[in-house]
Amino acid sequence: MNLKQQSNYLYNIFYSGFPGAGDWLVLDEIGCCLREKILLLKKDRLIFNREDFFGFVEEVKATDGLGNEEKKHMALKNLASRLLDKLNFTPRQENYFMGLHPDIISSDFSWVIECGTTDPSVVFWYLKSKDVEKVSILPYLFAKDKHFSLYNFLRGQNFNKFIKFKKEELKKVFFRAKTRKNTK
Repeated sequence: MNLKQQSNYLYNIFYSGFPGAGDWLVLDEIGCCLREKILLLKKDRLIFNREDFFGFVEEVKATDGLGNEEKKHMALKNLASRLLDKLNFTPRQENYFMGLHPDIISSDFSWVIECGTTDPSVVFWYLKSKDVEKVSILPYLFAKDKHFSLYNFLRGQNFNKFIKFKKEELKKVFFRAKTRKNTK
């Protein structure tokens, strides 16, 4: 798969194929990291199907202001919580972690699941934590899909070296910018 195809594939994972502006730089970076095995990606087909999902949507109760799309997002979080519970993890919803509020996180912080449309940079952000072993994305279903798929991102062999390199390069950029500003 070439980089463009891979970036389109990743776009469908993180943005559920919804039209709009995606962060193509991050998608390309994730694609390169997958190609170089800095990140690993494993796709799991879930036992939950389209009918289960719409049953979950109907279960979502709200007192005010929760429209159909928000109910679908809540249903995805319900599905992810049930998955973790089934695998003997204790799920937490919107638990503060690393300055963010992941949709679902295991109580031991080893597994983060983001549901629906997701900023792709969270994969790097969460995997920087030594506690996190896996960051999963649970996108909305496409019309052709019968079952949900969970996309699991894991650290590859050189992930920590890559993050350290990125941090050092960013420091250099800021130092050069500061140096130029001070010489003017």
